[in-house]
Amino acid sequence: MGGRRGAVPRGGTRSPATARAVGRGGRSRRGAWTREEALAKAQETFDQLLPKGIDSPDSHLSTVRDACSGQSVARLWFALRGEPGRREAYIYEITVAERFRGQGYGRATMRACVETARELGATSVGLHVLGSNGVARSLYTSLGFAEVGVTMSLALDAS
Repeated sequence: MGGRRGAVPRGGTRSPATARAVGRGGRSRRGAWTREEALAKAQETFDQLLPKGIDSPDSHLSTVRDACSGQSVARLWFALRGEPGRREAYIYEITVAERFRGQGYGRATMRACVETARELGATSVGLHVLGSNGVARSLYTSLGFAEVGVTMSLALDAS
């Protein structure tokens, strides 16, 4: 597995942090939703995407551990979507613990995800990344990901 560090996804973790993260950022931060609305919307989406929790069909939730120490370094959640022959592995969450960032764990996790997706019969891997997240965008581009659409926004004064 390339990168400076080896990362091994291990299944079986639930990630309520995903719902909390939506409450801290995104549209909530820009004022489109209150914190409570953002949390409710995140929980609704979470329930739709994972109706059976970690046992939801075609969903893969992992704690990523350092291959040598076994220490938890990241979380990964992706799901297979689409029809046979055109299955996309869509990454809903990839988060490297802050103290492990910049050490190759993100790259190793992405490579492991892509390989797992390939083994599961996916024909592509997709994800969403904020335009302002230059570090992540650079990583994904270096791995061969390409932009397929751009969402733009113009904030209007309240007056």
